[in-house]
Amino acid sequence: MSKDNNKLIGNLNNDKKNDINFKVKRYSNELEL
Repeated sequence: MSKDNNKLIGNLNNDKKNDINFKVKRYSNELEL
């Protein structure tokens, strides 16, 4: 059970990182325009 919970938390953290990376990339792309 705890392993599954750790996996879920890890996936949530990855989603947050990906979301932030996406926003940063989009922001820097807009600056280049």
